[in-house]
Amino acid sequence: MAYQLTSRQVLLARQGGTPTPSDVVTLAENVFFKTTIKNGTIKEIGTGALGAEKGYVVTDWTTAEASVPVILKATGAAGTPPKIAQMLKLCGLAETVDTTSGSENVTYTPMTSIGGAGEIISYIDGEKRTISGVVANLKLSFTVGELVRAVFNVKGFTDAEPVLEANPTAATDTNSNFIVESVSAVTIGGATINLTNADFDLGNKIDEIYAVGKKEYVITDFMPTITIRDIKQRDSVDHWTDLKNGNVKEFIVSLGSASGQKFKFTASYCKYSDIGEDDDNGKTVISRTFRCESNAGGDNFEIRYE
Repeated sequence: MAYQLTSRQVLLARQGGTPTPSDVVTLAENVFFKTTIKNGTIKEIGTGALGAEKGYVVTDWTTAEASVPVILKATGAAGTPPKIAQMLKLCGLAETVDTTSGSENVTYTPMTSIGGAGEIISYIDGEKRTISGVVANLKLSFTVGELVRAVFNVKGFTDAEPVLEANPTAATDTNSNFIVESVSAVTIGGATINLTNADFDLGNKIDEIYAVGKKEYVITDFMPTITIRDIKQRDSVDHWTDLKNGNVKEFIVSLGSASGQKFKFTASYCKYSDIGEDDDNGKTVISRTFRCESNAGGDNFEIRYE
């Protein structure tokens, strides 16, 4: 009997429809969905015997969840959506494509109302699992000297057994990776900081809906946060003043310089929620957590590809 090879995995994703091989997601690691069938127990009282509980399952109420890790990649051409565009939409992000000559870009911002769910299909060496009613949460990790990573925490409904079906032919993303280098521009309130790492969490609040004629997950709200770690300069105490006074700061990460190879993350209305200081090989480092608040709704942050 042949072994099932994990290297033969293809994952497809689409918001608002059924994915095709063109919707392939290039994975950084294998993805295995935790599949759970609703179950419980009931007591059969009247037999007079102990240990009379009986189990039951609701096979129609079968859920699946997983973390989908990817490496952030360039688009190759300005004004072209990235290959992970559908995954970003599953997180409730609205896509805007600007094809104006000389300023082509694609941006992703939070939706201001509940968006539609999508579908993910995972093939592993001839086994096909379809997950419907899918939404996700997004986390980004920027660590100096490393590739930028994105993790999509997805939830949806599925069937208990996968279907036996050959993997489709799908082309993975061959565009260049984004790397956080010492020359990358990272600023808070317009001032460059000596960043070592930053973690962004979209903070989606996801609700499960299981009703007659309806099985899906929905994003009911979100609260984005950024936690950064940077090397402290002596006599620098402004971060404590900003926390005390509730000052608003703009946080920007800019990567790449050539057209089709640029990525920019901007959160313009950040407020401190926590600060910590500790030792890093004899140097003081600051750990700061911000809430990415909005000013007019939907402007908590922007992800831009150029």
